[in-house]
Amino acid sequence: MDKSGVESELIDLSGVPLDAWPTLPLPPADGSLRRLLSRIDDPASSLGGYNPQRDEA
Repeated sequence: MDKSGVESELIDLSGVPLDAWPTLPLPPADGSLRRLLSRIDDPASSLGGYNPQRDEA
């Protein structure tokens, strides 16, 4: 098995239908799915320094 020099907790789920994710027996799938769903539910939280109420004069 070829290991890359970069470690990541991401899982390559290309080719796996989204509706099959919750049934995957891999423990890391839960964390990846939670992060993905949180970014979809609240995309503004991933933008550093974003402040929609700030007035530029």
